[in-house]
Amino acid sequence: MTGIGGMCEAHRGVGLTRRRALFAGALLLGSGCLRRGTVPAREVLPSDTGKADRRYLVKGGVVMSMSPAVGDFARADVLVEGRRIVEAGPDVKAPDAAVIDAADCIVMPGVIDTHHHQFETALRGALAEGLVTDDDRAPGERNYFEEIIGKLTPAYRSEDVYASVLLGSLSQLDAGVTTVVDTSQVIHTPEHSDALVQALKDAGRRAVFAFGTGKKGNRVPEGPAPAEATALRVR
Repeated sequence: MTGIGGMCEAHRGVGLTRRRALFAGALLLGSGCLRRGTVPAREVLPSDTGKADRRYLVKGGVVMSMSPAVGDFARADVLVEGRRIVEAGPDVKAPDAAVIDAADCIVMPGVIDTHHHQFETALRGALAEGLVTDDDRAPGERNYFEEIIGKLTPAYRSEDVYASVLLGSLSQLDAGVTTVVDTSQVIHTPEHSDALVQALKDAGRRAVFAFGTGKKGNRVPEGPAPAEATALRVR
């Protein structure tokens, strides 16, 4: 995680703990620029975007490092070299770096979502007032396992999985969520699995693919994993 290393180098000797370094190191590599008030117009990316050794300066934003050792700034700059954050603070000097204007933006670590079911993005609002399980439910009460897992999930095609996961990923990126553990119960076939993983890759953010059986109750059986589940995991 070279971005963390870069921030540690920049602040070596100032009491930066490992936990604080994790927050500080994510400052820009996973940063969301949250503009107050209105959504900014799409900007043209610099020509050297994506180069391994690129230097760029995120300039003039409200920097929230989430680390007491680094501090927060009402107006500051963040300098990045390749994947390393090398400096953060007011008036950083880097005349040879490309500049990203962060005026009226908040620059902060990207949010980490540790549990999501992104294949269900297309089902938002489908069971807004339902119960999670059928425990002690009133007669006729709808619940998640019967409606979502039992009825709607089996109807998913591989292209439905791809569209839902990609939409969920891009929506989260827009909200500043840059890392996700995507737990899926829609792995009906290898094609479903491939579509889901491809959507995670195409979104361009950090992701961990986790999976379940997709069967009612969603209980993991004891003992060795079924052969088909192992094949999907390895693939």
